Order: sequence, then C-alpha cells, then structure tokens
Amino acid sequence: MERSGEGDGDGVVDKDLFDARMDLAKFWKERHDKRAEYEWKVMLAVWGVLLAAIVGLQRAERDWVFATVCIAFAGVFLFWLFALHRANYVDRKKAYHFAEEAQKELYDTFIPDKKPVPMNWGVWPQTLVTILLLLILYFVRVPIGPPGD
Repeated sequence: MERSGEGDGDGVVDKDLFDARMDLAKFWKERHDKRAEYEWKVMLAVWGVLLAAIVGLQRAERDWVFATVCIAFAGVFLFWLFALHRANYVDRKKAYHFAEEAQKELYDTFIPDKKPVPMNWGVWPQTLVTILLLLILYFVRVPIGPPGD
C-alpha cells in the first residue's frame, strides 16, 4: 500500500500509526454514542416531570414566582442541552478527523470529504418541545378542586 507522502517516503503504510488513528476515531465515536444513551433518557424524564406538573399543579397564588421558576428551569435545562450539543459536535468532529487521517495513511491521493461534520439536529426538537411544555405549564394550569376555591 502507498502512503500519503508523510514520514520517510518509503511508500509503506505505518500500521501502528494507522491503528492509532483509527483507535482515536473509534474512541471519540464511542464517547459520543455513550453520551447519547443517557441524553434521551434525561430528556424523557424532564418531559415526564413537566407533563406531571401540567396535570398536577394548582394555579399558584403568585404567578410571578411560578414564572420565575419556569424561566430558571428553562435556562438551566437549555444550558445543559446546548452544552451536550456542543460536546456531541466536538466528539463527532474529532472522530471524523482521525478517520480521515487514517485514510490519508492508506492513499497517495486522498481527497478529504468537503462536507462539514453533520449537525445534530436533535437539539432543536428537544428545545422546542421543552419550551412548549413550559409554556403549557404556565398558561394552561387548571386549578384542582371545586370551583370557587
């Protein structure tokens, strides 16, 4: 096999270098995949809590307190969600980088993929559902108990 011109130019693939790069690509992909395993579980749990709150909460006497709690929750949760999105993007980018570097080790005329690292579009539906549930929680709360309480 031919090399991409790196190293000593002897035209031989450095198997150790190739394996190391592929191991790094695999590491970053597995890191991304492990994070995704718990990310969706946390999302479902948060949405379950919000739905339970929509069904179970009485109208607060002080709406501004309730609104403040909703806004604080949304801020913290969305910060967490976008931090995960950023970490997922970085891990995917590193996985693609090391896979390309390994391919360069194999081919003389390696042409890298010009497409950017694919975005994780899941963050936008997650964000929209969370905001929608918070808005429903705030605006559609129905008092529990007999009328006139």
